[in-house]
Amino acid sequence: MRWLDAFVVQGLDGVVAKRLDAPYLSGERTPDRPHASGVFVGLRSDHDRDAIVRAVVEGVTFGLRYALETLRRAGAAPSEITLVGGGAGSDVWAQLCADVLELPVARPQLVEAAAAGAARQAQWAIEGPMAALAQARTERFEPQRRAEIAERGARWSRLREVAGADDL
Repeated sequence: MRWLDAFVVQGLDGVVAKRLDAPYLSGERTPDRPHASGVFVGLRSDHDRDAIVRAVVEGVTFGLRYALETLRRAGAAPSEITLVGGGAGSDVWAQLCADVLELPVARPQLVEAAAAGAARQAQWAIEGPMAALAQARTERFEPQRRAEIAERGARWSRLREVAGADDL
C-alpha cells in the first residue's frame, strides 16, 4: 500500500485537500446507514487526483474515529490501535490514524492478518491444536496533535450528519 503514500503525503500540509471531504462513498456501517451518500465538499477545478484520494482516505479515517467514539460510549477504553489489512501498509495512513484517533497505532509486520488467521484456522481444523505463534514485530506510530486534524474532524462530523441523512 506504499502507492497510497504518494497520493496522501502531498496533502499533509493541509493545502491540497483542505476543503474536500467524502464520507459514505459506499454507505456506512457505523452508524448503520447503508444508503448514505458520498459527497465532495469544496471541489474545484484545481483539485487533482491526489486531493481526491486524500479526501477519501481522510473520510475513511474519520469514520474509524466515529466508530472508536461509539466504542468509548459503550465503555471501552483502548490504549492502542492495531492496524491491519491492505491500507495498513501505508506509513502515512498509519500516522494519520494515530493523529485522528489520538492513540498510538501498532502495525504488525504481517499486515494481512485476516488471511494469515484464516490459514491458521484451516490448519488447526485439519491438524488439530498447535503451539502459539511468536509475538510479531510491530511498528508504532505515536499521535501528533495538529490543529488541522481537529479542524477537519469537526468539519467531517458536521458533513457526516448531512451525508448520512441522504438529504443531498
